[in-house]
Amino acid sequence: MSKIMFKLNKKYLAIFAICMAIIVVSLNSDYSFITRFFECLFNFDEQVKFLYEYGDIPTLNGDYGFFEIYMIYNDVFYYGYASMIIWSTQLFQILLPVITAIGSFWIFKEWNSIDFFVLSKKDGYAKYISKKVVLSSLKVAIAFFVAYLLLLIFVDQIADKENLQSARYILTDIFSEDLYYDHIFIYFFLEGFIRFFIMPFVYSFFANALALVVTKPWQSFLYSNLYYFALTLVGGVILYLGGIGSAISNIAIYFMPSLLMGSGDYYGFSTILIILTNCIPLFLGIFLIYKKARSYERL
Repeated sequence: MSKIMFKLNKKYLAIFAICMAIIVVSLNSDYSFITRFFECLFNFDEQVKFLYEYGDIPTLNGDYGFFEIYMIYNDVFYYGYASMIIWSTQLFQILLPVITAIGSFWIFKEWNSIDFFVLSKKDGYAKYISKKVVLSSLKVAIAFFVAYLLLLIFVDQIADKENLQSARYILTDIFSEDLYYDHIFIYFFLEGFIRFFIMPFVYSFFANALALVVTKPWQSFLYSNLYYFALTLVGGVILYLGGIGSAISNIAIYFMPSLLMGSGDYYGFSTILIILTNCIPLFLGIFLIYKKARSYERL
């Protein structure tokens, strides 16, 4: 059974691997993490001895684990909790629509091959294709979120929880800043769910729905990316010309998907509203599926 599941989902495991690779590369480029990590891993005993001799560890009774030694020896308390999350995921501002649209190639291929014969034997056309699109989008979203969750668990082990930066605005209009300062892991878990589950699901669903109506596989990839980057570009121009805090800029913030993915230092917006406006591609995808189902049922 496990081999069958692996074979069925290896494409989505590849997406997970891509996400992890992006995170690891970002961690290393900003913090030289890989070098330091393996230095600590292969010289653990020597580092314990070094710290003990210099009085940084009062006892060698086994109370200190690998991560504690890593933190002390490498002085990683300067690794801010929020900054590690932000810089390790910054590339997803650009790569989110690119990676999520990969699945649309598979949907297009299946739609124009085996699905043609399956559909002829099935009732409930709209239900069948909706289920297919939703399932594929869920797998992409899970791949993103699991990669993010592994990052969060790691950051929670080594980052400084005492000297937190100013609270980020997203979610604090719902839960107040106390969630950030008192329950930092829960805060970033919820923020990550928005950025690395909801957003990947939305854009994967949009690209998959486009794959049902286009004539070439690259078109769904192109159109979903155009939507994302066009809104980001227009919103960026508006913010630049209008200035942060102006009425038009406050509206533009709600329609910039890259802003939500970057979770930048913007204030005064509604978390619920910015999630809803960034779900517009989801609603467009639902419309495309409905339209495709109606055209098929007329045949």
